[in-house]
Amino acid sequence: MRNRIPVYVVLALSFVALVPIRTAAWGARGHQIIARVATDRLSSRARDSILKILQGESLEAVSTWADQIKTQRPDTTTWHYVDIALKHTDYQRARDCRKGVCIIEAIEQQRRVLENQKLSDSERADALKFLVHLIGDLHVPFHVATNDNPPDMAADLVKVTFLNGRPTNLHSVWDNDIINTALRDTRQGVADYASQLGGRRAGNKGDYISSQGTVTQWALETHKLAWNAYRSSGNEFMWNNGKVWNLDDAYYKRNKIVVDNQLLIAGVRLAGVLNQIFR
Repeated sequence: MRNRIPVYVVLALSFVALVPIRTAAWGARGHQIIARVATDRLSSRARDSILKILQGESLEAVSTWADQIKTQRPDTTTWHYVDIALKHTDYQRARDCRKGVCIIEAIEQQRRVLENQKLSDSERADALKFLVHLIGDLHVPFHVATNDNPPDMAADLVKVTFLNGRPTNLHSVWDNDIINTALRDTRQGVADYASQLGGRRAGNKGDYISSQGTVTQWALETHKLAWNAYRSSGNEFMWNNGKVWNLDDAYYKRNKIVVDNQLLIAGVRLAGVLNQIFR
């Protein structure tokens, strides 16, 4: 006779199936764009050191590695975000960083690992891969901000339709849809798009901000952008209230400017961090 599965196990599995899984910030293309912007701003010493540590791989090639290994290393899942409620304007580790493990703390930790030349090449290579990815994640509004009244899991639970009416959620729009639409509309690949972004502000504010501020300040700067990201095409605040919000071309155009800016700033800051480490 076949063994029955206990009722409590079935209920537990059902609950897990209903819990949304945090999506990956920026998606592959966004992370690749950031990595290319950063690569163009590396010092010769940083470039040589990175090639050696990564055994010839580029920053672009390893930019999505931290997402790819989540199933093998589930302990790193919470490294990709921090839940600072919209109502807050500061970061408090005890309040916002679950068990002390979140993106702000992870970036600082991985930077220390990469700087430590006494550690193994593989440990430092992993730390570098994490830094490339997490500094990108830090510049996505919904990876540093969430609405807790009512809770929406950083906009994962805010249902929307985007442009052509395709159903999705607000978090995914920022992670993937805006970037993918921009690449499609401009008929550009990652390399051309990154080059265009990098050239737009090269030598101006883009280079200046690379060495300014702390990881916490960068997170709070991104956090402020979430308020407008929650504004619908009709300028209503998008709550997790069961409504499906329509995001039209006006929403896309308004926020594409923000996304482009964040991709560029993330790339510039990543280069600044790596140039400092390998100075």
